[in-house]
Amino acid sequence: MNEQTGNLNGTLVRQCIGALKRRHPNLSSRQIAERAGMSQSTFNRLENGGAESATLNTVVKLMSALGQTKKIPEMVEAIVGGGRGFAGKTRDNLSHNLDASVLAGHLTEHLKDPDHRMVLLLAASREGTTREEVRREHGEAGLKALDAMLRSGALEAAPGGAIKERLLKDAPFTTDQDVLKDVLVHCVKAKYDPERYGTGENWLSFQTESVDLGKAMGLIRRKLRQAYKEIEGVLRSGEYSGKDKVFVGMAADSLLRTSETNEKEEVMQ
Repeated sequence: MNEQTGNLNGTLVRQCIGALKRRHPNLSSRQIAERAGMSQSTFNRLENGGAESATLNTVVKLMSALGQTKKIPEMVEAIVGGGRGFAGKTRDNLSHNLDASVLAGHLTEHLKDPDHRMVLLLAASREGTTREEVRREHGEAGLKALDAMLRSGALEAAPGGAIKERLLKDAPFTTDQDVLKDVLVHCVKAKYDPERYGTGENWLSFQTESVDLGKAMGLIRRKLRQAYKEIEGVLRSGEYSGKDKVFVGMAADSLLRTSETNEKEEVMQ
């Protein structure tokens, strides 16, 4: 990230931190950091001169904690301004998700709660959910979570008895990467059924290999983005709508803490 882009990024981070402290004057830095889903040490570093090193994920956390719901292009625009190289690269990398809104804080808090998240995911679907469905899938704990989200205003009862997410109206949404990772892992652990393997009703695959990360990951990401767009076209199409609810997840990253190139550079410094 160049210096000019970093300064813009840092300005937004400092504005977010200032707004959070003004909104919560009686909370400590540790408590505000917890609300934003980060450690106190990270929050203190950002507040005390390290704002320029903030990542997109950090800004998403801060803006979500402020209760701001924005689409991905608006988020990138707020971070780096229009027409800059980093902005263009970021939009390209997130091109599969440009219609998604970044969740405001109270919805993210429900997604962080393992008892709430599965009920929220049901309610966020096009069909929404019902008390009967929640009871069948998640028992009394699910109904307790459902009632808590109805009281908080995260969910609302729609005409016909369906219960839906209130703010985004089953539109695509995303949140910070730490929460998304937890949601994906939770869904795989709780809902992927190995006994249906090979029946055509589910899918799971995994592979590793030694590659040049700088060369290979860009191509892998492009292929994943293309697959995401095609799958989203199926999920959002009225042609395939129904009462069943599914999850789809994609992930790719290095098995090493740092790439071999970065390790070499660290040794040379």
